Amino acid sequence: MANKTKITFVVHSLNPGGAEKLALDMALELKKEFQLSVICLDEVGIWGKILRNKQVPVISLYREEGVDIYIPYLLSKYTKEFQTNIIHAHQTTPWFYSALSRLFNPKPYLLFEEHGRFYPEIKNKKKILFNKLLINKLTHKVVAVSNDIKNRLIEYEGVSEKKIQVIYNGIKIENIDTDHLKKECRKKLNLDEDDFVVGSVGRLDPIKNFPMLIKGIKIAKNQIPNLKCVIIGDGPEFSKLNKIIEDKQLEDIILLTGYKKDASRLVAAFDVFVLTSFSEGISMAILEAMSLSVPCIATKVGGNVELIENNLSGWLVESNDWKSLARVLIYAYNNRELLEKIGKNGQKQVKEKFLFKDMIENYKKIYRQLSNTN
Repeated sequence: MANKTKITFVVHSLNPGGAEKLALDMALELKKEFQLSVICLDEVGIWGKILRNKQVPVISLYREEGVDIYIPYLLSKYTKEFQTNIIHAHQTTPWFYSALSRLFNPKPYLLFEEHGRFYPEIKNKKKILFNKLLINKLTHKVVAVSNDIKNRLIEYEGVSEKKIQVIYNGIKIENIDTDHLKKECRKKLNLDEDDFVVGSVGRLDPIKNFPMLIKGIKIAKNQIPNLKCVIIGDGPEFSKLNKIIEDKQLEDIILLTGYKKDASRLVAAFDVFVLTSFSEGISMAILEAMSLSVPCIATKVGGNVELIENNLSGWLVESNDWKSLARVLIYAYNNRELLEKIGKNGQKQVKEKFLFKDMIENYKKIYRQLSNTN
């Protein structure tokens, strides 16, 4: 144990979400080779408890609202206690606090990984200057999960292009009978075999723009008689989305399931996966769908355009354009052979460019480079 490089992840929390799921999966894999610990700025979360059960130390700092000036000191205290060699900060706020913690404990190297960006983004010249004068100088390496994120880090955070490496998110591909899994998952969700199922998975947050999906379903149902929609996830928008569904009298068509532990498998129940976000990095939900040969429709934002080749491995529609979404859904329904081909192309693309093992190996290379820095 003493010879292992000691890595500390710094995250918001480990409650269900795309970035959080990625951090969980990375931690479980990396702990085989590195001594791993996790510091949550906020609560530990459901997945933090999973890591604890796997003997990974996970602690929470219970950050106060706003800028909590005590957090950098607390972070430095724990990185000393863990004898951390490398801090791996997931997302911008953990990066900010992790960089400042190095003023108290400069020993660890700092890797910042950006998963996604706020929407809408506003350029703050003071923040960019502060980053250039201090935060970036305390940071050794930056990873962006897409080229779009890389460009945004340069524009909105003032990060030097030379410091940024793009590493796409990756996913594990299982050898499973997708037809059997589809039937099994439909049974779990009380869906009929002949239903045309449109679904989505994600945190019910305003940035995901689920109202666009609901409005698209409202239009498409007139042309798709056996249409069903399933939205898997929980979050602050749950009650609001329920109200929209009721107002549009879609209770018989749209199912809000809440949080599901097996969400990534339940995607197999869908004929089409839809992601209507205003902003995205490299969506784990899209990768999960594509890995199961489920064709995807996504908004033409962020890393979605790097994941989906329009009309080849999925479809892209303009952000908040529910009429276009409805048209594509109707087109997909009426072209089942093409739908199957799109699904297979998507899975092929994942195997070629977005494998979990390739992503992990890229991070290991960075850890080794930092560990060998004099």
